[in-house]
Amino acid sequence: MYASSECYFGLNLNPLCDPSEVSYTLIPTMAYFEFLPLNKIDGNADSISATEQEHLVDLVDVELGQEYELVVTTYA
Repeated sequence: MYASSECYFGLNLNPLCDPSEVSYTLIPTMAYFEFLPLNKIDGNADSISATEQEHLVDLVDVELGQEYELVVTTYA
């Protein structure tokens, strides 16, 4: 389980896998998730520009293979 003091973010659906292969499935009913796209420069994630900060991506619009920073709004 991946959690904070505010809410649960995700659940590891394969808890017996190797630690290097752990991935989490988001629990969309625990909070509202948005994503900030990251730029890749020379294979490294770079900070995003002010323009990109204004364009949060909803969960349904996340693209496979892209990197994002998770933005969580809780119901608390």
